[in-house]
Amino acid sequence: MTVKPLYLYAFCHCSRLFWFVALILTTSMLSFNLSASTVTLQSWLNPFDSDSSKRTINYQWETPSNFKQRICAIIPSSSTSYWFALNYGLVKKARAMGVTLKVYNINGNLSLSKEKQLIEQCIGQKPHSIIIGAQLSEGIDQSQTPNADKSQVIAVGKNLFSKTVDASSSASFTDVGQQLSKYMNKRHTGESINQTVLFPGDKTGQHVEAFVKGFTPNINGNKYKVEDIIYTPDSYLEIKIRLTNYLNNNLNTTTVVASALVAQAAVEVLDEMSLTGDIQIFSYELSAQVYRGIQRGNISASFISPPVIQGFLAIDMAMKLHNNQLKEPHISPIATLIDSDNITDFDISQVFAPYGYRETLEVN
Repeated sequence: MTVKPLYLYAFCHCSRLFWFVALILTTSMLSFNLSASTVTLQSWLNPFDSDSSKRTINYQWETPSNFKQRICAIIPSSSTSYWFALNYGLVKKARAMGVTLKVYNINGNLSLSKEKQLIEQCIGQKPHSIIIGAQLSEGIDQSQTPNADKSQVIAVGKNLFSKTVDASSSASFTDVGQQLSKYMNKRHTGESINQTVLFPGDKTGQHVEAFVKGFTPNINGNKYKVEDIIYTPDSYLEIKIRLTNYLNNNLNTTTVVASALVAQAAVEVLDEMSLTGDIQIFSYELSAQVYRGIQRGNISASFISPPVIQGFLAIDMAMKLHNNQLKEPHISPIATLIDSDNITDFDISQVFAPYGYRETLEVN
């Protein structure tokens, strides 16, 4: 274990605009080593079923080859630290393995029509593999594509489970919901019942409903009473307005469980309403702002399935698929809880792109 400086991109969201803040951190941590031959992951016994049982495996990384595999990737946006880090993981691994990579961003225009348009562009390039981090799509239609030209499809990031997926490095947000509820149940030791509201994000995101599905049945009603589930669009200003209105009309609220974007907004809203410390915030996603909120004591805890490793895995699985060597079609990094107890030991190189990295859309 070594002590060394790390540079973290933080994305501060103001209304619809993002601006970068460079945070220089010094922390004790074990670094994730891309050059290591194996990595510990979780594998689904019933692939692409988020409710399936899982087992821990030692995943063997693929080795570079002289074959120039063509890969096309579609991700919602690189304007959040999560997808920015996933972009970094895809690009770093693609360069290391010598593959060709073309990345398309939906750029916040989270619509099925835009998604389908980019999927058609990908298919038109006849890549060996398509990596998709979409949150809306029900799958990729290659029914009109000759079998010889069909691309293998790898899901990455946030759940995309369908019959058109050949492999996935996506985490299960149902599992994250279950784990967060268990953590909260254990954390609450008093006799009072916390009046709780869920702000899980935009209902159109597949991962949002998956989280709610995992969280609500498992939270202890004698400790946390879920009064409402409020879905919000991905608009920072709109989120702040809805949070403020809700808290003004529900004065007994003591706990907010939220997506990363809503958790970030909640920190600001509570400060503006002089309620910091009176209402606890839990996030089921980790962003740069949530990480900083945990550091400062404004957010209690968060879960993360490291996006950098998900990006590594997506490229590696694409290569294994092409070589007919993929034995575990649905694997992902093990979701990790981050709170004040372990934040100084957490390896942020698995979660955030390093300072100085610029979004890259093409690797040749």
